[in-house]
Amino acid sequence: MFPLVSFQSRIFRASSRNRPSTEFSIVLGFLLIGLIALTSACSSLNAGTPSSATSKPAQPIAMSAKLPPATVGSVYRAVIAVSGGSAPYSFSIRAGKLPLGLNINGVTGSIYGLPMHAGTYAFVIAVLDSKHTAEGLQKFALTVSELSAAQNAVQVAIAPATLTLAAGGGHQFAAQVSNTSNHDVAWWASAGKITTAGYFTAPTVNASTRVQLVASSKADTSKRAYAYVDVTAAPASSSSTPLAMTSTPLPQATEGVPYSAGLRATGGNTPYRWKIAAGSLPSGFSFDATAGSINGTASQSGSFPLTIQAADTAGHTASQQFAINVLPAANGNFDGPAELPRVYVKSSLADTPAPGNPHTVATMAGLQSALGSARCGDTILLQAGATFQGTVVLPAKNCDDNHWIILRTSAPDSALPPEGTRLTPCYAGVTSLPGRPSFACSSSRNVLAKIAFAGTGSGPIILADGATHYRLIGLEITRSAPKALVYNLVINQSGGTNDHIVIDRSWLHGTAHDETQRGVALVGSTNFAIVDSFFTDFHCIAVSGACGDSQAIAGGLGDKTMGPYKIVNNYLEAAGENIIFGGGGATRTPEDIEIRHNHFFKPLIWMKGTPGFVGGQDGHPFIVKNHLEFKNAARVLVEGNVMENSWGGFSQFGFSILLTPKNQNGNCPLCVLHDVTIRYGTISNVGNGITVGNGISDSGAVSLGAWNESIHDLVITHVNAKTYNGGGHLFQESNNNEQNPIYNVAISHVTGIGDPTAAMLVLGNALNKPLAGFSWTNNILAVTSDGITTTGGGAANCAYPGFGGGPAGKLDRCLKSYDFSGNVLIGNSGPWPKNNPTPATLANVMFSSSNLSLLRSLQLLPASPFSSGGTDGKNPGADIAAVQAAISGVAP
Repeated sequence: MFPLVSFQSRIFRASSRNRPSTEFSIVLGFLLIGLIALTSACSSLNAGTPSSATSKPAQPIAMSAKLPPATVGSVYRAVIAVSGGSAPYSFSIRAGKLPLGLNINGVTGSIYGLPMHAGTYAFVIAVLDSKHTAEGLQKFALTVSELSAAQNAVQVAIAPATLTLAAGGGHQFAAQVSNTSNHDVAWWASAGKITTAGYFTAPTVNASTRVQLVASSKADTSKRAYAYVDVTAAPASSSSTPLAMTSTPLPQATEGVPYSAGLRATGGNTPYRWKIAAGSLPSGFSFDATAGSINGTASQSGSFPLTIQAADTAGHTASQQFAINVLPAANGNFDGPAELPRVYVKSSLADTPAPGNPHTVATMAGLQSALGSARCGDTILLQAGATFQGTVVLPAKNCDDNHWIILRTSAPDSALPPEGTRLTPCYAGVTSLPGRPSFACSSSRNVLAKIAFAGTGSGPIILADGATHYRLIGLEITRSAPKALVYNLVINQSGGTNDHIVIDRSWLHGTAHDETQRGVALVGSTNFAIVDSFFTDFHCIAVSGACGDSQAIAGGLGDKTMGPYKIVNNYLEAAGENIIFGGGGATRTPEDIEIRHNHFFKPLIWMKGTPGFVGGQDGHPFIVKNHLEFKNAARVLVEGNVMENSWGGFSQFGFSILLTPKNQNGNCPLCVLHDVTIRYGTISNVGNGITVGNGISDSGAVSLGAWNESIHDLVITHVNAKTYNGGGHLFQESNNNEQNPIYNVAISHVTGIGDPTAAMLVLGNALNKPLAGFSWTNNILAVTSDGITTTGGGAANCAYPGFGGGPAGKLDRCLKSYDFSGNVLIGNSGPWPKNNPTPATLANVMFSSSNLSLLRSLQLLPASPFSSGGTDGKNPGADIAAVQAAISGVAP
């Protein structure tokens, strides 16, 4: 509960079933010869024309690369080196084909992705220079190996495997250690410097030099991974060539399809730093300010004009205008039965211009004065490292989209993570917190400005009624009074409204043992974005505490318009619900909610009995509920999130996600939940998985119900009833709101491994009142001898086991006009409806590996009897490659 308190090509393989490898070589040779012959013929046909008399001789282009071998299910990246012609270049596959799962970046020439099938693949890469006067063709071969049995031992992988850097440039490398609980590595570089967190700084060299990086597992030092960095010579201290951007037009994108594009510049002094100077990216895209690349999966269509700026180390800048055209998905703005958000919040720095005057403050009095006198467009700089204690009210000033007020640390942008990168407590000088994932700090210098609330109630940030167009950057927002109950760190004035607010790269937190109920309360808020931030220590104490429910972010209450909302790339930690919408009185429904790329986490040290247990001052534990709960919301997109750790023992049972509209205490008769999409994410270490329900409140009041819910491409693992004090079930579907029953729910392509002692599904609604529009298709689910169990209520429940018929009978009684097909149901728990194979064990499914702690292990092998066996022709279960891409960088 949330109370309102203040190539064109054919496929060629070196050893396919249809063609021997020698035949492939001959065919590919003909292709390549044919291409060269065609080029020569075209040249002779053009001989003597006016254009040929004036054109310059074509410069030869040479390509070189030693493509490292790839492994099924492992992230892969390689770079093609080019010389000759005129940069920038454009790359394409001219003959042959890359392994399924890999792509080539048309701008940078990098080959990247997640290979899905083993084999040796030959292909021809074509490179064309900027003047279209020179072309190069080069044949390459890439071997993709299966995940061997030996790879179930400790394994280490480095990403990227190859990279080119300018002398003095830097890059963050990532090491993944699998098949062990110890994920730490020791880093070594043959030249230059590399931190314990994997940040590499290239040495100063006078000629191109290759540097080897090694990551050694601390669990087994004999297990290592290697990466190679080609360091280019340092430029002269003053480049004779001015800085210029030389990028080709950005490629077209399509909604729902992964996208990658790189930017190029020449001249000046490298390395370059990139930023979006004007315009904004489509929702779902991210911008890498170091690499100068755009990546992601668009969730909205249209044309998005951008101005992108490159800066060199001497401070020179160059800019270029672009437009990314995103084509609509084939199914329009829908994901299955669910409509996607109609509006997305624009929150980039380019979308929040502040062209006015700067005001630097070092005291709370100075801050209050600056806020009072600031004009729309001004920037208020709070002294980095200083503490501002008290309550900060952001006044209403009637600002507009071209004149924002920015409240930020005085530390320069270079001291903060780049825009689009999550800030961690490292930037406040805190290198670790007990029970949390590693922060991997490259520096522990405190560059944030701290605003601390010293009282009881809500604060320190209060949005005045009518406050608009504020952006907060690089702040530590917290409390200072011990033992006091703090309700909300950020909230609007009671009964008020706020609009166009952005919280960006900030750390919001309570204290280890005290009750801090909530980070941000989205009440009366519209166009509110929370991005790249870190939330910790929001909790209420059981038995002795003064509050009963806690959240990092909460909304969905009140009588004012709510939404759109953007919650993207945050670390979200709370004992109750990490995020909740609804749970109290409301006459409106929040709409158009985007929740993407967040790490939902509850520290296991909050579980009583766990070594290092942390609870309230008196030893009582914090009240734990779930990760994400919706009781009042419409048009929601939940995508690319990682959700870890949820347990029962209080009023709930360790569920991760609850989709349950609720007329809480009769105070929200208009509360409703519809058009919810949950996709491309992971859930792990929980007592139960997901509830899709529609219940009445304790007072008997009913909501307007729930409809149009789409759940797909999720991976749910480590569901354990005993460890996490829950039921051990993957799903629960139930309805006791007979007046407005739930309908139109689609669950597909989910891979779920539940507790072997518990039923896969808990099902229940009144007998003779079946629910309509339900579909369960193309999932891989571990079931038990029961398969489906009842929510209770004896013979009045449609899932009562006494009626017989097994799982198929229960589905027939509880649902009407339903589709349950194409599912791989692991275990002997039938009978099930037809077209649902039931392999006896996990081994019969033929996953890539038996180590289910590793996400890539859940990819089906090509030899699996269920490969491409879904009703849609795809593999059943989650699209593992798509999930891995969606959650890349979300959690350590």
